[in-house]
Amino acid sequence: MIAQVDCHDLSRLNFVKDLKPGVSLYTLIVWSCCLNCPICLVCISEVQANGKIKNALLFSTDIHLPPEQILEYYQARFQIEFIFRDAKQFTGLSDCQARHLPRLDFHFNASLIALNLAKHELSSCHSSAKSFVFSMASYKRLE
Repeated sequence: MIAQVDCHDLSRLNFVKDLKPGVSLYTLIVWSCCLNCPICLVCISEVQANGKIKNALLFSTDIHLPPEQILEYYQARFQIEFIFRDAKQFTGLSDCQARHLPRLDFHFNASLIALNLAKHELSSCHSSAKSFVFSMASYKRLE
């Protein structure tokens, strides 16, 4: 295991594959001093338009997980965070003052349903696009 990882020197990491032109995926099993266990480190290296290299580091404590799967989990995680951000900011997810579980459950479901309905309506307008990115802020600008 490597004692320290230099994010700017990827020669010690194992190349996995090119995700797209200019974006490469690297991995290495390293020891985490904070967690006191081995981790699977995944580095996404992207060459910017100005020639600089931008690296993003992801990790998992499951060292048997393939690097592509770790990347997929992180991408899904960020999509989930966008859903909760939009629900809190635009559909009142955090504005309920009820204390009973059934009422809280109803409020959370109503907030997330409003978000899903807006996403469904906007996605029907973009049916030809392969990768549709939804934000409630962009939906509100249409009104």
